[in-house]
Amino acid sequence: MNVLLIERADNLTVPAAQVPQYLVKHLIPYARTYFSGDEQGDLLELNIKAGPFSFWMHYISMRELATINPFSASHVLALHHWFGGNIPAKLRESNPMILGDNECNLFNILPEVHAAWPAIDSSLSMHVNVDPLKVKELASKHPAFGQLARLPLAQHSSIVNSRPYKIDEVRRETLNRIISCKYVHSAAYYYFRRNFLDMYLQFLKQLQNEPLPELPLDQRTRDRLSLLRMYIGNHPDADINVVNMAAKTQLSIETIGRGFEQLYNISFDDYLLQMRMYKAYDLLMQTSAGKSEVAHRVGYSSYMGFIRAFIKYFGCDPLSLRREQ
Repeated sequence: MNVLLIERADNLTVPAAQVPQYLVKHLIPYARTYFSGDEQGDLLELNIKAGPFSFWMHYISMRELATINPFSASHVLALHHWFGGNIPAKLRESNPMILGDNECNLFNILPEVHAAWPAIDSSLSMHVNVDPLKVKELASKHPAFGQLARLPLAQHSSIVNSRPYKIDEVRRETLNRIISCKYVHSAAYYYFRRNFLDMYLQFLKQLQNEPLPELPLDQRTRDRLSLLRMYIGNHPDADINVVNMAAKTQLSIETIGRGFEQLYNISFDDYLLQMRMYKAYDLLMQTSAGKSEVAHRVGYSSYMGFIRAFIKYFGCDPLSLRREQ
């Protein structure tokens, strides 16, 4: 089990029945499944392809200290998230680097073998790949990708961002949606594609804001912004805007605007839209609620306004998607 897949082209998967029972809980129905194990440990790998994105999750269980070799069959940009202690990793033509627990980095990965040394324990690695040649196409639809298209990429594998980023609560929500998703067929495809896009948009917002001066936020303010984030998630049908939330939280409009983006790397309005759209998706796929009721339960007074927002967000018609499901 010494090869960790960053990207591969074939479909040589294994049946879920061949996965050890203690790892079955990590399976995602829509994902391609790969498994290998020996006396050194077990490695479960899951892959989901959706539009220009390819998601990989690696559940690593080591019984003894050994080297694993990350390998990509093609040139990719890999937005990598690591959980489970620190891991030294060595890219070709670079000194060993430390991937920290609960950290995110964007890697420029060329088709070659690297080396890493995970600890004797269980670790979780998740990354979303995109072909660098597809970045300009993404930028035509999502301007934030323009900064990624303009970044000079080294001629060898390397980290793109200047420092690692901690995985904030909004990014953790996105990752949790991905690994807990039970959708299949078209419902899974559109759901995953949007989640992968959201992960990149949030990272690019963080990259864009890195050189800007930070707004001083004391613990009281951070706590109130956290409560505001949870309120949005729990009440997507409420009349929510920056003005009435400023009154509700006793924070200034500027603090909500700049502070929310600083903590969560997404604007207040974009997060509100995100929560409403994912709630609507689940209502459409998991309940028999009528279309007007779904619109109302996610804060839209106009059914047609909701339909337009949904199609723009997910790239699919909600009623057609429900019929297919």
